[in-house]
Amino acid sequence: MVLVSLAVGVFFLLLGWILSFVFIGVFFLPIGFIGIGASMVLFTLLFHKGWQLVQHEGTRATADQAVVYCFVVPWNFYWFFPAFRGLAKEINQVLLNEKIAVEPMNLDLSLWFAILLNCSMIGIGIIPFIVIAIMYTKKLTDTLVAITLARA
Repeated sequence: MVLVSLAVGVFFLLLGWILSFVFIGVFFLPIGFIGIGASMVLFTLLFHKGWQLVQHEGTRATADQAVVYCFVVPWNFYWFFPAFRGLAKEINQVLLNEKIAVEPMNLDLSLWFAILLNCSMIGIGIIPFIVIAIMYTKKLTDTLVAITLARA
């Protein structure tokens, strides 16, 4: 669902930007922003659920801390790194401890996700961020589903 809303948002943003030279593009830009906003909300919920699944004694952060600190403006430029890369490390530890047969999270992918998220917030590298965001979200979703099914 996150990927679909992100794809719809990007499609309508690009369509609105292309058609903005004509008056009709004004109608597509709000649809694009709604799609991007929906994907942000859905990703935040997925991110929170991910941190909830890996909670144990000694975890780097609680689920609430991991999500809330991402929205504290000067702090979030730093916090994206421990939040996203830390979640990948915690997920890999859960997969190892519970002997779940699924490919572990790629720490480099989560690192690049945090780097490009910081860059996209200042207007640099938005297209690479979208590509990495789709890859990271897909991997995170697949891994969280595998953990949930293994525990059920």
